[in-house]
Amino acid sequence: MKNSKKTLAALTITATVGLSAILPFNALAANPFTDSANTAQVQTAIEQLAQQQVVSGYENNTFKPNQTVTRAEVAKIVALALHVSMDPAAANHFNDVMKGDWFYSYAVALETLGAMKDTSGQFRGGQSISSGQLADVIVNVLKVDKAAVEKLPSFASITGSQVTRGQAALLIFEVQQLAPIQVTKLQALNAITLQVTFSALIPAAELELDQASKNFVFDNGLAINNVPRLKTGSKSTYIVPVPTQKAGTTYTLTYKGKPAGTFVRFAHVWCSPAP
Repeated sequence: MKNSKKTLAALTITATVGLSAILPFNALAANPFTDSANTAQVQTAIEQLAQQQVVSGYENNTFKPNQTVTRAEVAKIVALALHVSMDPAAANHFNDVMKGDWFYSYAVALETLGAMKDTSGQFRGGQSISSGQLADVIVNVLKVDKAAVEKLPSFASITGSQVTRGQAALLIFEVQQLAPIQVTKLQALNAITLQVTFSALIPAAELELDQASKNFVFDNGLAINNVPRLKTGSKSTYIVPVPTQKAGTTYTLTYKGKPAGTFVRFAHVWCSPAP
């Protein structure tokens, strides 16, 4: 499997260093819920995912970390946390998932990837999920070896037939740190400035001009001419300085060798990154 050895090594390293060493978001985020998890690691994962608007609570503002997570909830958390593309035109092959269901787009997106399926044509959104099934979902989204997911610190603690909401949050948050950082939005602010939003914070070493010039590659003669800087108050949006763009010209950005979108000077046009 392509890049599986590299990903396995990364997952193994994470299992060694632990969760506290890899937090990319605000480590001081407050608990948005009225209840809390029994362990600090699960609580941190819940707060970080809530900050990213990946998880949400119930009407009474509780999260219920010890409650069994459902397949529908897993579909939402995985789709949002791992930035799964959701195509409104994608075919729905589940006969128990309707367009009015809150989890419709997440279930269809994961079924399209082959990450959540049922040979009987049922999604069974209200059913619980086992640790092995959760690992399978992650494996099919990220295209990594299942053994790698099973070596993550939190996996051993959730082995069983019913995973809780807190356990799911912790495992998916650990996995999230290893998903490739990708461009999620691209915009030309003016003739010499771009605004690029990523799925996560870029490591500081990759923002140095030498490395950034290799990572940010444009067509039509454009190139970055100074270091990208994190936008004030943002978690993962960067201001990227470039030479003067030609009026009316469409430019394409490739980030780390992968198509990341197009933009037109002053037009504020955004095209979704290629899968």
